[in-house]
Amino acid sequence: MRRLLLPLAAAALAACAGSGRRGEVRLPNGVHKIALRQIVNKSQQSAIEATLFATLRDEFLRDARVPIVPESEADAVIAIVITRYTLTPIQYDYTLAPMTYRLSILVDVDMIEKATGKVFWTEKGLEGAMIYPASTMAGGSTEAAQSSEIWTILSPMIVQRVVEGRN
Repeated sequence: MRRLLLPLAAAALAACAGSGRRGEVRLPNGVHKIALRQIVNKSQQSAIEATLFATLRDEFLRDARVPIVPESEADAVIAIVITRYTLTPIQYDYTLAPMTYRLSILVDVDMIEKATGKVFWTEKGLEGAMIYPASTMAGGSTEAAQSSEIWTILSPMIVQRVVEGRN
């Protein structure tokens, strides 16, 4: 019986490994290298753009399908604007102290041809959201930790949109 299960398990693992392949690269014609512009933050929450920039840069490097270069060497530029940062208490205890929050962050992403300034595409209102217990609760978290978690959700979405042409 054990001899039969081992080949079956190996076949199942091989099938799973093949299904997780990344999609093909579908950049606009003439685009081979991209640059990331400094992120513009139009939300009321200050100093969050640096963390998104670092997380996004790391995600592009991890993905490794498209080189990230300085803007002077790029064929296209990725411009991101953080448009909304909303923290909403959604559950309260008997003293009306918040127990659960919903954090939502919206970004707009543009892919711009560097030579002409023409916008290849725009993705408006890309959202990352988390619902989490307050830090005073068992297993709770902080707003800063959750915003970092949202960047790890949004970054692969942005990379996929840029590289594969979809999200």
